[in-house]
Amino acid sequence: MFERSLLNDGQVAQLTGAVLTVLDELGALYQNEEILKALDAAGARVDHSREVATFPPEMVRRFVESVHGEQPSQEDDNGHRTFAAPGK
Repeated sequence: MFERSLLNDGQVAQLTGAVLTVLDELGALYQNEEILKALDAAGARVDHSREVATFPPEMVRRFVESVHGEQPSQEDDNGHRTFAAPGK
């Protein structure tokens, strides 16, 4: 049988916690001043001299919720979604 999920709920929770910690404590390198300014304006903590942005967990949660809102519900998911360009 085709398995649609690679991780169980406990593994997803563990991975989620780890990702939130990495984004909050280490962040990501952005070698572009315009992106750093936009991330700063959006609520990330930006160290311009190191070109690093870190993300508070609540900011990441809001982003993930907004992405989830763009996805079809599980009831509408027949496993054969058509991908469209953003904005279509």
